[in-house]
Amino acid sequence: MKRVVFFGSIGLARKCLEEIVTGQDIELLGVCCSPIISGWREDESVYSYCESNNIPILTFDEVEDLSPDIGFSVRYDKIIPEKVIYSFKQGIFNTHGGILPEYRGSYCNINALINNEEEYGVTLHYISKGVDVGDVVAIKKVKITEDDTGFTLYKKSEQLCYDVLRENIQDIVNDTNKRIPQEDLIQSGHSFGTYYAKSTLEKKSIGLENLKNSMNIVRAFDSPYHEPAYTEVEGKKIYLRVSYGSSEKQ
Repeated sequence: MKRVVFFGSIGLARKCLEEIVTGQDIELLGVCCSPIISGWREDESVYSYCESNNIPILTFDEVEDLSPDIGFSVRYDKIIPEKVIYSFKQGIFNTHGGILPEYRGSYCNINALINNEEEYGVTLHYISKGVDVGDVVAIKKVKITEDDTGFTLYKKSEQLCYDVLRENIQDIVNDTNKRIPQEDLIQSGHSFGTYYAKSTLEKKSIGLENLKNSMNIVRAFDSPYHEPAYTEVEGKKIYLRVSYGSSEKQ
């Protein structure tokens, strides 16, 4: 029986832990997670789920001492130390909210819209000492529609992360999963790996003269929970949100 540690805190991670990971023939040693402090995440957190079900909440040092077989990470918000990564016999498998190697880092949903991509997706991959550079297990994609915003792509990515883990977890537990080095994907025709960070998102301000050509930026930053794109008029921000309707007179 494989000895497993789970990494993740948000509601999506709790769903994956409860519905996918614990359904396997494994021994769950414990979870690395944090309490969720958020005004818009309403689903039960991993931390709360662990407390209710007497699942040990572990520190990195405790994980290393356990020498587990497999780790599963779902939208975990902390960098796992190298010594912890390599304490796992089969490795740690992460669900990343972007298509690798093209979209490493964070805010890939927003950058996909800014870059006028035709599709968006998530990647199940091995965690290594570099950020999002580990070998790929599987990629799951969807088409980007004209109605998509940064927020709708994020919500789609949650379902994709759930699906890609569910579809591959049995092979991982059996140690029969695919493993493709990202360098092989780059050499086979993909673009070079690009890393996106919060600093890449300083594109919210749109000049009035560029509004017509900036719809992708408006869509990318449209969210009910975060500041949207804006233009400035006489030093004041005019927020720009997506709203589709007919311009025909009734």
